[in-house]
Amino acid sequence: MKTFSNIGKTNPEEMASGKINKELDNLEAQSEILTDRFIASGRGFEKSSETMEKSDPLAVQYKEIQERLAALRHEICLRYGLGAPRRLPFRFKKRTWKSS
Repeated sequence: MKTFSNIGKTNPEEMASGKINKELDNLEAQSEILTDRFIASGRGFEKSSETMEKSDPLAVQYKEIQERLAALRHEICLRYGLGAPRRLPFRFKKRTWKSS
């Protein structure tokens, strides 16, 4: 089984809006592929909370993708504020403050 090696490692605070959006697109495509693998292996019924507790290769890939998606979405919310869209607007500003 092929693993996803192109999950970003860059701190989202340092990323431009276009890079965040591009990585979100990539991760969501990988997530769809992984969902198909879960279904093919007979695990399509599994809840996310159940998968997060497991340590098999599919579950590890799932966790990596979901954690990175969460980090990127969190960054969008920090930059945009309430009512943040799923993607940042073109050339939206970088954060000027650092989180603790």
